[in-house]
Amino acid sequence: DIKESAIVFTSADYVRPRVALADAGLATAFAGTAGEAGILAAAVRGTPGYVPPETWQDGIWYPRGDIFSLGIVWFQLMTGRVPSRYVG
Repeated sequence: DIKESAIVFTSADYVRPRVALADAGLATAFAGTAGEAGILAAAVRGTPGYVPPETWQDGIWYPRGDIFSLGIVWFQLMTGRVPSRYVG
């Protein structure tokens, strides 16, 4: 899952900043386990509130789950809070 603590600036240029995702904890755990269409059938892990509800329900990680997580980060940027009572 993508969350604000995994987003880092890789340069000090604030006019044209370069940003990177630095957290690869689950990517390492899932390396080489993806089936068709990148679907991962493994134990569900991640930060509550950033992992899509269907992942918790089905126990399957889909690549679109990163889009959900990124949406949570955008929500935080716009409102200053997370949209879930389980996070933060």
